[in-house]
Amino acid sequence: MTASDEALNTAQPPLPPRPPAASTFEAILLALLAIPLCVALAALAWRSTLKIPINYNEGPNAYFVSAVLAGGPLYFPPEALPTNNYPPLFFYLLAPLTSLIGDAIFAGRLLAWLAFAAVTALIVAIPYRRNRDLLACLFGGTIFAAYMVTNYDIYVGMDDPQILAHAIMLLGLFVALRSPHASWSSIAAAILMAAGLFVKHNIVALPAALAVWLAIHYRRAAVRFVTAGILTGGIGLACCRLAFGPDFLTSLHAPRQYLPVRGWRHVVEWLFPMQLPILLAMLGAVIDRENRTTTLFAGYLLIAIVLACLLTSGAGVNFNLMFEVVIAFSLVASQLLARLRRYRSLRRWAIGGYAFAALLGAGLIGTKDELLLRPWIATQRAREAATVATVRLLAEHPGPALCETPALCYWAHKPLELDSFNFGQGVIAGTKDERLVLQRIATGYYGVLEFAGGGPAQAGPGFLGPRLPAAAAATTRYRLLPAPPSVGIVYANDDPAR
Repeated sequence: MTASDEALNTAQPPLPPRPPAASTFEAILLALLAIPLCVALAALAWRSTLKIPINYNEGPNAYFVSAVLAGGPLYFPPEALPTNNYPPLFFYLLAPLTSLIGDAIFAGRLLAWLAFAAVTALIVAIPYRRNRDLLACLFGGTIFAAYMVTNYDIYVGMDDPQILAHAIMLLGLFVALRSPHASWSSIAAAILMAAGLFVKHNIVALPAALAVWLAIHYRRAAVRFVTAGILTGGIGLACCRLAFGPDFLTSLHAPRQYLPVRGWRHVVEWLFPMQLPILLAMLGAVIDRENRTTTLFAGYLLIAIVLACLLTSGAGVNFNLMFEVVIAFSLVASQLLARLRRYRSLRRWAIGGYAFAALLGAGLIGTKDELLLRPWIATQRAREAATVATVRLLAEHPGPALCETPALCYWAHKPLELDSFNFGQGVIAGTKDERLVLQRIATGYYGVLEFAGGGPAQAGPGFLGPRLPAAAAATTRYRLLPAPPSVGIVYANDDPAR
């Protein structure tokens, strides 16, 4: 153990080797958990190869990567119909892979899988360097993967910057803990974490927790970390301002509704499956409060919970706000189990508690359909057939297309007309004019229209609201096409206005 390792852990008597019986029990339990997890991961990996929209974000993300490749605009004025409220680094990192693969959505999914593997590996590696207990750290990585697969499967293998940003942040933590006293360590960690914010700008719990922890235990390192982070962030913002103009900052702050009642409902709903691992994490923080690594992970968990609760009321926010909570209690799990090596019985109870929480979440709360392989595969194949049929309908009709599901228009090789979520939020906030789109529908500007819903009577439950599909149904310029109801409804104009 190096001097920095000794500084991170208070002086304690050497830990005795684990009894063989305990290791056998733990290895068997880990293997039992890994079997259904590997099945679910394989199913989700197969889903990533299908031509189906896994999540709404895939469509806009693909368009913005295409804009990078084509040299087109990445950010737009507030009144423009499209909006990009993500930082630019993800799109530039994904552009070379898209050039190689030829499809931005599938390239983004591949990058998402690589990032998911990196996050899982770092959750294992970071505590392992502190405690050298591989089995305990593997449990932590398994807990993270299990919670993601069972509760948040639409974000596993999806074209989105979220998981990549977490991987960069955790890499920064790994670097910071290698040698907290060294100048290079805190500076490199700050640069990495600042770069992570240019991939996804609301993932701030980990740098905040690390800054506080360094300020308590390593004040000079804290000053270097904060200073380097501010300088990196400031330089990055200045470069983005020069490259993209004032539209960069206004796009990142695109308006959205905030509903406190909705936020509290989501807090209860999203934290409910995490009760047991959070309680076990707090237990670990209490019984091992003298250990600096334990307090760092516990502080990260606390800050992640507070920030997630504060952000849940925003329109369009999803349970990806809870990913930092999952990462944090997975790190604590590795650390807690390792620190309980001296207490074999208590360690077994903790392992059993984590296993029970994961299995209970999968059985009662989580998205467990992937484990029912035959019906799940049949459902996904039906979704792909419906998607391909709808994309063909969109591609067959010339002229611009308006899609409430942007991935469909992307696959149909139609240019981006608007980002339906941010357009709807802009209409509510008064920054975008819905009348412009209504006028285009009335005059037949669009060659084809796609709306979410199962039929004309159900049109418009998505981001665009009811007025636009109602306008398409009311005009004689558009006729309803026989699109698969599982995808949406499609109107076609056989002679779009030029």
